[in-house]
Amino acid sequence: GDARYLCRELIEETYIIKELDKVDIFALGCTMYEIITGQDMPGNGFRWQQIRNGTLNWNGTGNGNCLTHKISVSMKQLIITMMHSNAKERPSSKKLTLFLRKFIDVGLREKENEIENLMQR
Repeated sequence: GDARYLCRELIEETYIIKELDKVDIFALGCTMYEIITGQDMPGNGFRWQQIRNGTLNWNGTGNGNCLTHKISVSMKQLIITMMHSNAKERPSSKKLTLFLRKFIDVGLREKENEIENLMQR
């Protein structure tokens, strides 16, 4: 894999086989963070270390690609959890899927209610 998306336990070979999905959760969190902030993930160096220690910069790049002002605190917290330095603190793929399904279901119900309200007018 690309070092920009690798978690520390994979590089140090301290991961637990049963929790290998948490390596992918970290990489997915990195991808989401990269998209939202408009910042390229570093391949090494101080910023790479900061990210793996849980220090995330939500200020963006200022190049117009930053979406941080458009996401909720809950979404930021989800990404922080996905990128947690301790794999045990990251959600499993199953837990993440269940959480996202609930989130999507709530959003769909809200949209359905909005449509119903518009149709009743």
